[in-house]
Amino acid sequence: MKKAVFTGSFDPFTKGHLDIVARAAKIFGDITVAICVNTEKAGGMFTPEERVLIAEASLKELQNKENCKIKSEICPKLLADFARERGIDVIVRGARSAGEFEYEAALAEVNRALAGLETVILPSSPEVAFISSAVARDMIIYGNPLIAVTPGAAAEIKKITESRR
Repeated sequence: MKKAVFTGSFDPFTKGHLDIVARAAKIFGDITVAICVNTEKAGGMFTPEERVLIAEASLKELQNKENCKIKSEICPKLLADFARERGIDVIVRGARSAGEFEYEAALAEVNRALAGLETVILPSSPEVAFISSAVARDMIIYGNPLIAVTPGAAAEIKKITESRR
């Protein structure tokens, strides 16, 4: 069975991310959700460790439904090195728009050249295509309910943010 990695900053993990993992789980038998630190983005709302907690809480229900192994962990290095060390064969990415698809296609070429990794780009499902981590962060900042944009991990996000006060 092929191993796949779904990468992103996941700040925080959303229903859009969950949709991509659920669809990838039907294709691959082993999926790692790799929480990457984006060097182009300053800081972030959540630490990488908090992002893992949120992703794990979000993935619990899916792990019980799908017949595959799903886990999350921090990716502290180049994705090509991370994947090679874990015997991962394929990168899974989501794209909400044509612009995102073009960006992901360019990254796919880099990862193929660096590590021989293939990339599968899944278009977002229409019902979650409007969701982004930026939207979720705004909802958190302004105290709006997260149920529309995050999986069942909304309670976990609330606990994490409240523990910071």
